[in-house]
Amino acid sequence: VEIFLDETRNDARGKDLVAIAERAGVRVMRVPTKRLDGFYGGGRHQGVVARVEIKNVADDLNQILEQVKNPLLLVLDGVTDPHNLGACLRVANAAGAHAVIAPRDRAAGITPVVSKVASGAAEATPYLMVTNLARTLAEIKERNIWVVGADERADKTLYEADLPRSIAWVLGAE
Repeated sequence: VEIFLDETRNDARGKDLVAIAERAGVRVMRVPTKRLDGFYGGGRHQGVVARVEIKNVADDLNQILEQVKNPLLLVLDGVTDPHNLGACLRVANAAGAHAVIAPRDRAAGITPVVSKVASGAAEATPYLMVTNLARTLAEIKERNIWVVGADERADKTLYEADLPRSIAWVLGAE
């Protein structure tokens, strides 16, 4: 919606940000550092704070699966570290995943740390926490989505494997 940029920031990245924002029709306001500190609650803002309008993402797996032809899902089991969850969300988003699924227990939830590490993916990629992961995987299989696990002892790499179009990647704990 709008970007607040530290009034003392005149580096190349700051200038690039202003140019991109202007092309996108996003208002940029130069403000004192203390004002940025107030927006961000004392965290490290690096001279830029954006006010965004969160895109409405689906919060139900059935709703997501009804909207796509060949779903790509990432299923995380036991990922409790917020930095790892943020990285998983960022990579899932970059790979075009339609959702990331995790159990309610033994899993990190979306926190400010996760959002920062995810670099926007936490707000753009649905993160569904389910009560029973085994039941959810069974439902995924019933929809003809292949459930595939990663194993360091596999005969083939991810890039060598002949994978189906509809797939749910299951990754374990850190």
